[in-house]
Amino acid sequence: MNDAPATPELIERLIATAADQYLAAPNEAVALAEQALAVWTALAATDRASHPALQARCLRTHGLALHHAGRHGNGLAALTAALAAVPAGDLEQQSSVLRALSIGSELIGDIDDAVDWATQALAAARAQGGPRLIADALLSLGISYSRAGDAAAGLVQFEQLLTIYEAEANPLGCMSVLNNMGINCKNQGLHAESVRHFERALVLADALDDPGSTAVVRTNLGEALLLMGRLNEARETLSAVIPALVAIGNLDAQTSARVNLGRVLLATGDAPAAQAELERALQLCEATGGRNHAARAHRALAELHKQAARFDVALHHQEAFHAAERAQFNADSDRRVATLRVQREVADAL
Repeated sequence: MNDAPATPELIERLIATAADQYLAAPNEAVALAEQALAVWTALAATDRASHPALQARCLRTHGLALHHAGRHGNGLAALTAALAAVPAGDLEQQSSVLRALSIGSELIGDIDDAVDWATQALAAARAQGGPRLIADALLSLGISYSRAGDAAAGLVQFEQLLTIYEAEANPLGCMSVLNNMGINCKNQGLHAESVRHFERALVLADALDDPGSTAVVRTNLGEALLLMGRLNEARETLSAVIPALVAIGNLDAQTSARVNLGRVLLATGDAPAAQAELERALQLCEATGGRNHAARAHRALAELHKQAARFDVALHHQEAFHAAERAQFNADSDRRVATLRVQREVADAL
C-alpha cells in the first residue's frame, strides 16, 4: 500500500483493517494506523480542507491500537490529539473519540476517567441522534457502570443492548455484549450464568473467525470456571489460551490470564508454578502501566506467601494489594456511580 496514491479511500481501508486487528494482532493494528496517518499527511499536503475528519479518525484508530498493544501513554496522547482534531459540530466523530477515550481509560485501569468519557460520549451521541452511535455509547457506559462497581446496573444496560444488537443481526455487537454480561454475572457471584454467557460469546467469536476475541472470552471463561471450583477445566482453559495471547500480543488479556492461572495453581497446591505466573503478571502490569490486574495478583501472592509462613513478604503484597485498589478507585467513585445511575434512568425513560 506504500506505493498507492494518497486517497481517502486508502485511508478508510487502512483504518478498517487496523480496527479488525485490535484484539487479534494489536501491534499490526498500530502499524496499519501509522500507515493511515502517513497517507493522511500526504493527502493533507494538497487537499486538507476537503477531508477535515480523517485526521481525527486516523488518530482515534492509532490511539486504540496503541492501548490494545499495552502502550497506554502513547495511546492516551493519540486519543487526546484525536479529540482536538474533531471538526467543530461533528457530534458523531466527537462521540466516537470520547468512547475511544473511555475504552482506553478502562484498559489502563483509570476507572473514574472511563466513567467520565463514557458519559460525555453518550451525551454527544444523543445530541447527534444516530441509533447505532447511541447503542455503542451505551455499551461503553454499561462497561463503566460495571468497572465502577455497579454491576447490576451494567447488566441491565447490556440486556437492553443485546436485544438491540440481535434485532440488527449484529453478531460482533452481540458477542461483545455477551462477554460483558458474563463478566457482570461473574462479579455478582452468578457463576453458572456467567459461563453460559461466555459460551454463547465463544460461539459467535468462532463463527466470526475472530481469534483475538476468542482468546479474550476464553480468558474470562477461565476465571468463571475457577470461581465455580471447576479447577481442572479452568487450568486447561487458561493454560491453552496464554500461548495464543502471547502470539497475538494482547498484554492486558495475557496479564489477566496469568493472574487467574496463578490462582488456579495455588488452589491446586502448585505454589511454585503459581508464584511464577503471578510474578510474571506483575511484570506485565509494570511494563504496560496498566492497573486492572495488579490488585488481584498481589492479593493472590499475599495468600501464597502466608501459606508458606513468609509473613513479611505476605504483608508486603497485602499492602500492595490495598495500594493498587486505591489507585483505581478514589473518593469520587461513589459519586460517579450515583451520577451514572441517574443517567441510566434518564436513558431508560427516553
